[in-house]
This record gives sequence, structure tokens and C-alpha cells, in this order.
Amino acid sequence: MGEITSYKLEDCFHLRARIGWQGLRFEEFIDEGPYLVTGTDFVNGKVYWDTCYHVTEERYRQDTGIQLREHDLLITKDGTIGKTAVVFDCPDKATLNSGVFVVRATTSNVLPHYLYYVLNSQQFSWFMRNILTGSTIKHLNQEHFYNFTFDAPDTVNQRKIVDVLVAVDDVIDKTRAMIEKRINLKNGLMNDLLTGKVRLNGFTGEWKTGKLGDIGSVCMCKRIFKNQTLLRGEVPFYKIGTFGDVADAYISMDLFEQYRKKFSYPKQGDILISAAGTIGRVVVYNGEIAYYQDSNIVWLDNSETKVLNQYLFQYLAIAKWAVPEGSTIPRLYNSNIRATEITYPVDLKEQQSIVDVLTAADERLTSEREQLKKLEDIKRGLMNDLLTNRVSTDKLQGGL
Repeated sequence: MGEITSYKLEDCFHLRARIGWQGLRFEEFIDEGPYLVTGTDFVNGKVYWDTCYHVTEERYRQDTGIQLREHDLLITKDGTIGKTAVVFDCPDKATLNSGVFVVRATTSNVLPHYLYYVLNSQQFSWFMRNILTGSTIKHLNQEHFYNFTFDAPDTVNQRKIVDVLVAVDDVIDKTRAMIEKRINLKNGLMNDLLTGKVRLNGFTGEWKTGKLGDIGSVCMCKRIFKNQTLLRGEVPFYKIGTFGDVADAYISMDLFEQYRKKFSYPKQGDILISAAGTIGRVVVYNGEIAYYQDSNIVWLDNSETKVLNQYLFQYLAIAKWAVPEGSTIPRLYNSNIRATEITYPVDLKEQQSIVDVLTAADERLTSEREQLKKLEDIKRGLMNDLLTNRVSTDKLQGGL
């Protein structure tokens, strides 16, 4: 790969941001005019122009140093610190809001796009962790940032590294686009099939609209108190913050067996529902040994004589929960759940056929998401190898 040189950021790049007295008030954000870019407009390493606010010509002209150009490198210095984006398809007029640096080369020694990948590497994560540790104000200080050091080969090899990583990013972007397409397809299928707007071939029977309370009673586990939980144990205890994820608390097997036998406990196939936080999230209980936080995680004791649990699982993704309009408390009470409407075909075979179609769509979506994760893992490995000079781009020829 040739000679490797160590650089300090200030030796080859200049930082510019909107200074304090130029700060914009929210009422200055308008619907037309020059684009205003903030860190929230960064999506997968690019600026998503459709979400940008706009400002007046006067505000745009106020600082020529933050007027954006094609291929500018941006990084957030406040809020979610360290988010990066490269400017592509730059409009004629665009400027920065507070909280974002534009990083521009002052020499030809380091390609801005190479630096973009460095700023997304583990090395920069460690740098950020070191400068923010112990600080009460989370902010990427210009002085600190200028002191960031990194290694780089000559620009010919930098370009080769960038080309490899851009090629991987292109595949990742296409996979994300496919996932978005499949999500839209699944949403369309749910709205058509779960409402009876579209019927599957061979089915002409009756559909009904009822209440979830007509299907079964709302149940929950017995309350677990904090002094009954363990940091490590035999039985995972899921709270609303870990529902559908990894438990961070446990209970003993003795307590689990005692409560499971004496009080309400889900049966295999029941649909667990989040009643707090992000309300209406659903998880299928598959019979695993686990316990769930009372009132925050509930289920319907469904005999499946009217509605299959698998159909219920799909339907709850589009359900309009019967919560009071204007309510600011994200909470589903048992009465809200019981009063929520559900539409379903009376024929259980039709329900199962609908489930089969939607499950197939879910499986394709899961496959795409798994592929995306693999690609992201490959990219992380490549970045680690290429940016630390452990692997030469020459060894990757024909391997992508």
C-alpha cells in the first residue's frame, strides 16, 4: 500500500459552523427558499433534502463559509454528536443550521471522502469517547476536533479504499431501498386483506366487526416487586423497556413456578401487547420460560373460536386503539383494549389463508433485514482492515 502518514485534522482540514450570534429562531424556518441543513436531515450518510427547512435569502447570504457545496463533509457537534454526511445533489442554495460543522480540505493530502470513512470508524468512536468522558456538556469542541489524528496512505490508495467502501455502501443502500419497498408492500397487504377490501380466491363468506373484548378477557401477570428481582437469575423478567428485546432483570425459578401456577400466565401462541411506552407493540409468546411486568404487558385470553391468534397478531399492527383523543399519556388501559375494534372473516380457514400471505411477506422482509445486517458487518470489517492498513485493496480485487 506504500507509505502511511499520520495527520492531525487541523493540518489538512478547516472547520466552519454557524456562530452564536447568527443562530436561527424556529419562527425563521420557512417552507421555501434556500435549504437549511441540520443533523436530523442526515440519513445513511447523506443529506435528505426533503426534510430540510428553508430560510430567507438574507440568512443564507449571512455567512458564505457555511454555504454548502457538492461533496462537502458534514458532522454534528451538538445533540447526537458525530453523525456524518457527505453532500450529494446539492441545491443551488443551502446553508447550515447551528450544531453542524462543514469540514473542508485545505491541502490535497487527504480526500474528504476518505476522512468521512475515518470519522465513521472505531478509531473516531474511541476519540469521541475520550473527549466526552466526564464532561457535563456533550459537545464536539472545535479545538478538540482539530487535534484528532489519523493515518492515511497516499491519495491513490485512499481513492482505492473509498471506491471499495462506496461499492459496499451502494449495495447497502439498495438493500435498504428493497426493505422499504417490502415494508410498503406489507402495509398495503395488511390494509387490504385485514379489512376485507380485497378477498383471497375461493372465499366469499361473511366478515364481522367486533371488539377485542368480545374475543377474550385482558390478562396480565402477577405484580413483581423490585426486591423480588435479580441482576442474574434463571427466569428473564421483561419490563416495558425490554419488551421484545433482551431482559435486564430476572426472578427465581421458585417464584416463577409459584406465580405461574397460582395466577394468570400466557399460554403458547398468545399475543403479548405493550400497554405503556410505545403502545400496541405485539410479541408472540412461544412458550419460553419468562415473566412479564403486570399492567404494562398484557394479553387476550383468546380461545381462538372466533379469531386465530396469528390473525390477531397481524391485525393489531393496524388496529386503531380506543384511546381518548388528545390524550398525552401513552397508556392502554384494559378498557381501551376491550373497546378496540377488530374486523375479521368468520371462516377460520380464510383467516389462516390471510395469515399465510402476510407471514410470507414477513419472512421475505426478515430475510432482507438479515442480509442488511450481514452487509453492515462486512462493511465494519472492511473499514477496520482498510483504514488501519491491515489489508491492502489489492487483496480485495475480485472479492467484492
